[in-house]
Amino acid sequence: MISFSRTQLSGICFLLLATSIAIHEHQTKPHLLTSSSNELIAPQKDIKSTPTDLTELAEQITCPTQSADEVELKEAVLQISSGDTMMSMLNKIGVNREEAIRAIEAIKRVYDLREMKVGQEINVRYNKNSSKTAATLLGLSFKASHENEIALEGDDGTFTAKKYQIALKKVQKRIEGTIDSSFYAAALKRGVPAQVVREAINALAYDINWQHDPVRGDPFTIVYDAYQDTNGNIVRADNLKYVSFAPGGKNTRKDNVRRIYRFQPVKGSPGYYDANGVNVVRTLLQTPMDPSKMRVTSKFGRRIHPILGYSKHHKGVDFSASTGTPVRAAGDGVVVKASYWGNYGNYVMIKHNSEFSTAYAHLSKMKVKPGERVRQNQIIGNVGATGRTTGPHLHYEVLRHNVHVNPQSIKQMPTTKLNAKDLADFKRVKQQIEKDIADNPVIPSQVASAGTITRTG
Repeated sequence: MISFSRTQLSGICFLLLATSIAIHEHQTKPHLLTSSSNELIAPQKDIKSTPTDLTELAEQITCPTQSADEVELKEAVLQISSGDTMMSMLNKIGVNREEAIRAIEAIKRVYDLREMKVGQEINVRYNKNSSKTAATLLGLSFKASHENEIALEGDDGTFTAKKYQIALKKVQKRIEGTIDSSFYAAALKRGVPAQVVREAINALAYDINWQHDPVRGDPFTIVYDAYQDTNGNIVRADNLKYVSFAPGGKNTRKDNVRRIYRFQPVKGSPGYYDANGVNVVRTLLQTPMDPSKMRVTSKFGRRIHPILGYSKHHKGVDFSASTGTPVRAAGDGVVVKASYWGNYGNYVMIKHNSEFSTAYAHLSKMKVKPGERVRQNQIIGNVGATGRTTGPHLHYEVLRHNVHVNPQSIKQMPTTKLNAKDLADFKRVKQQIEKDIADNPVIPSQVASAGTITRTG
């Protein structure tokens, strides 16, 4: 059997095509023939034997043809795994190193690629040649954060990257529940973000002793601002707007409910105020630590000393917590002592005013120096077990006119008061929050299932 190469077959096809065209022209051209009658005779065309259209003629000739490479537009979602880089991700789809470098350099102008996390998704568009492994990158996009998106566009090998802000919808969320183990755990269980819960605890900390006041069944309500993406997912939450808490469980009196509202005076910073418009911030915190990370192990007063074994006056309150737990300044003031001091171990004393001072003992680390001015809630050290102690804890003391007093019994005046104009504005804010709550009652089944009431803000 005779075989031909692709080139030889192509030549034969073109030869047959040329021959067919010549025959076609010869048969269809008029000829003058001499006959006995000298008549002009026009040859008759055989319609079936010879095609009259070149397209039809070409269809009757079967020849091997070389098909052009097909370029296909592709889209893919790439997910970053441990050890992946933008370069390795682009190489996976066939983008060559030179092109990938140009794309990466463009992205770096608007975003630090070191911020990308495992699990992050990248949407890519590229052209793929059917006969080649290489790909041409057309563009890509990914979320840089909950609020920003990076988009890269390619044009003939040149890339431009831009950062876009994702539109977030502000909504108002409201959670109601009751305490089972702790306020912190109960609020988290019902979906309140941790930072909002801590803000509520801190706002109530000037009036609530978190180690003794709350009991099982105490009701609470938390209202805060949240932000949703275009898919309705909560991507950020902040600005605690209102919190109410009624310590006392089933025996809670109506007048025992603590209600706190967020408000910003015209010439001041946002703060929290009670129902009468009085700033909740007092001169000193009752608890200089996160209540969710500690527990009271020894109160103020006489006790059997855990090491010495005999009755001795305890000059402060002991808070048991893990080593390294942050300790905060109970109020604004000046550090008068920060050093190792005998049985107290690492010891810090702060003078707040002419009346009050506070002391913090057994610290693992001290983060302030003598003479330094500190602000309320500033971290001044960490829980430890230095000095004479049976384990890691904070020994906390309050001195009034240099006499030790019970830290949990101090009642203090607010640090600031609203003027007449701010007080009128506060009352309007308060009324609006209360109206929102009244207009959107939470049914019991919603409470049990951590239900929320959402309003556009």
